[in-house]
Amino acid sequence: MDRCVTDWSAMGSADANRTDELVELICMEIGDREIEAAFRRAVHRHRPATTPAGPRQILVSPALARELSAIMEAFCQAIGPVGAVVMKSKLRQWADMGSPSPQRLGDLVAMLAAEIDDEKARERFSTHCGKGRPRRDRADGPA
Repeated sequence: MDRCVTDWSAMGSADANRTDELVELICMEIGDREIEAAFRRAVHRHRPATTPAGPRQILVSPALARELSAIMEAFCQAIGPVGAVVMKSKLRQWADMGSPSPQRLGDLVAMLAAEIDDEKARERFSTHCGKGRPRRDRADGPA
């Protein structure tokens, strides 16, 4: 969690109007859906009335959520911790272009790959995520 707070504060002023960004960074690190849901409920209960509501949630199946998590992990390995924030932005753009689905993950991977400046890191990311499906998900069998 310390890393999330550090990354969040490095991206701009640490104020109540940006707490949704911090919550998203923390939720991406949690890795357990029940704990994440409990954390979000606790944050919502204690949210000051003056804090604006965050961006709309993108609803996906648990299987797609696992794939997105694996893609985010690979992306963050390629560009560092700020990758979580970049992915959040690209994920919104991707969702705005059509319904989030496993068939469209290749489009998201291409959008993210375009954000990786280092050619070798971009190739590793694209190869690892091939057609939008990270290798570890392929090895685990059908989602």
